[in-house]
Amino acid sequence: MHFSLVKISPQDTAPPNGFDDVILPLSHAFRRLGFNVETRCNALNPASVNIIFGAGIAPENLGELLPKNSVIFNLEQLTTRKTPWNNPRYIELMRRFTVWDYSRRNARYLRKSRGLSDVVHLRLGYVPEMTRLNPEYPQTFDVLFYGTINERRRKIIEDLRSAGANVFAAAGIFGTLRDRAIAAARLALNVHYYIPATLEMPRLGYLWANNKTVVSERKKETEIEPGLEESCRFCAYEDLVGETLSLLRSARAREMQARAGFAAFAALRQEDFLEAVVGRAIHASGPVLPGTLNAGSGKDFRQDCLNVDLNPAMNPDLVLDLSLPLEGEREHSTLRFGDIRLRPGAFKRVIAIDLLEHIRDLPTLMRNFLDLLTDGGELEIVVPYELSVSAWQDPTHVRAFNERSWIYYCEWAWYLGWREARFSTQSVTFAPGAFGKSLEERGVPGEEMLRTPRAVDSMRVILRKRAATLEEQLECDVRQRSFYKGAVGEWSL
Repeated sequence: MHFSLVKISPQDTAPPNGFDDVILPLSHAFRRLGFNVETRCNALNPASVNIIFGAGIAPENLGELLPKNSVIFNLEQLTTRKTPWNNPRYIELMRRFTVWDYSRRNARYLRKSRGLSDVVHLRLGYVPEMTRLNPEYPQTFDVLFYGTINERRRKIIEDLRSAGANVFAAAGIFGTLRDRAIAAARLALNVHYYIPATLEMPRLGYLWANNKTVVSERKKETEIEPGLEESCRFCAYEDLVGETLSLLRSARAREMQARAGFAAFAALRQEDFLEAVVGRAIHASGPVLPGTLNAGSGKDFRQDCLNVDLNPAMNPDLVLDLSLPLEGEREHSTLRFGDIRLRPGAFKRVIAIDLLEHIRDLPTLMRNFLDLLTDGGELEIVVPYELSVSAWQDPTHVRAFNERSWIYYCEWAWYLGWREARFSTQSVTFAPGAFGKSLEERGVPGEEMLRTPRAVDSMRVILRKRAATLEEQLECDVRQRSFYKGAVGEWSL
């Protein structure tokens, strides 16, 4: 069985959002149970079980598009009329499909008060891949709050600031910026938006997994999952300011609370909760590599990729120089994926954004990409164009590129001795700079743009791995003289 975790987003570029903190552990839990799983944005897979995140903001015709075996994963609190998600359209959509809900209270409400028959409570839990922030990162401010800010939340934030606390509060911060804020905060604050409240598990799990001290509001009716009673410094709304200030005065108390939160959450394994719902496909053990390699990841760390970079300061999954010959059986230790080996055919896709211009031994890097890709796998490249300003502004650049830079990896692969496989060019597109855009507005043709200095800024290339034909193998043998003993000697045709 194949699962597709589909995030609904107003933008097709799939910017990070709150769904990612749930999609990440679920994707790894599926793999641990032996299932094939992929993540998507605004795109269904008709050959898969589609699990939909954000169905409440989806187009109105989503129900007509979804296959019958799809799952709606609800991450919104529904047990109060105040929430905008408790509306007829969303409820009727859920009525047509299986619903997975993170909240036991939500699930009970949907069954008893809304009459939904196929509702499953799936607890949110821990996978080691969630623990990825540097605990030694300098803590430069006191309190972090992120989430939509209403009056009851704003009052606590303002009271803390009035008491002298340095509070960073943001309504919509996700991805790398959110991770940096978590790492830099001495503690995180959680204040309920709705009353009665369900504990905000989609947000809190990532904080606990990264050893962050959490002060959280708790009312009598606040729903807290078993095992998490000690995960936060829980207190009443009116005590939030005092408890927060108390923890800020004691580094030891913050450390003890952070350890308690991590221990409580780490004991709740996501694959155990998921297995109770979907079973187990095979006896899989340990993490499984994602299908995409992000080569030279740098600042562009991607949750759904194996991120490899030469610079350890970028905190990639794996510190490795991909321009050196690979040892396929060498074991590499990673935090998110355990001990791994970079074997041939390990990836369906390789991303190399702003990397190739830094590489001196480019043929070795390209050969490594060819070997790491499965047959039909794609290599996505973005490089500076040879006549662009950006080609040589960076002192670490050693080369620039044009539309002919790929011929030795495709048609002329024999030159590099690539006998069994090579790339074919799928697409080459060019991104104009500011000067180029002004030329476009004046109607300058594309061919002339390519010959005009500073018009084209960068080039995006998609190469696909394919097996060499018999004719191409023969050409390689002839040109490399590989049929002679020792691969040297006189020859003629």
